[in-house]
Amino acid sequence: TARLPPHSVLGNNPVLIHTKESDVLHTSIRLVLKKYFEDPKEPVVVLCLESSSSMMRKIHEDLMSNETGRNVLIFHPDASDRPLEEQEQCLREYIQNPEGLLLTCTSLFGGMQARNVIVLTQDIVFIGNMDALLRSTTFLVLITSQSEIAYRSEKFLDQELNTILGKQ
Repeated sequence: TARLPPHSVLGNNPVLIHTKESDVLHTSIRLVLKKYFEDPKEPVVVLCLESSSSMMRKIHEDLMSNETGRNVLIFHPDASDRPLEEQEQCLREYIQNPEGLLLTCTSLFGGMQARNVIVLTQDIVFIGNMDALLRSTTFLVLITSQSEIAYRSEKFLDQELNTILGKQ
């Protein structure tokens, strides 16, 4: 029998960012964008697993106050100041011309996929959250404060960002 190579097509490996403190989860997004997605027009979807409107607001405020130059769209009824109809119209425009960052939760992103996905969570082990990891078609970054995942997935850890976030 012929042996196949371990990977017939080599692709991007996922990246794991482990933050020791859950309160720095929202600031880690900016660092990940700066390192992995330098082009502000590159479409990136940020999925918050806990569906926390306060977390989404913190992420949005952090990105806007640090002038990342990105178009940032929040699609969540409780996290945006825009009426739902306006959010839906902005989402339609984003889907037609994906540019910048879409910030939403997994329940609202169900059944969809994106080229670049950043998953932000405190507890990825919960089986319902595993679905979010399948939303990326090309490049996945998982940001979590759960240490069990970090130790099991050490080869995917971004040591540089983990060191920076550990000092914040």
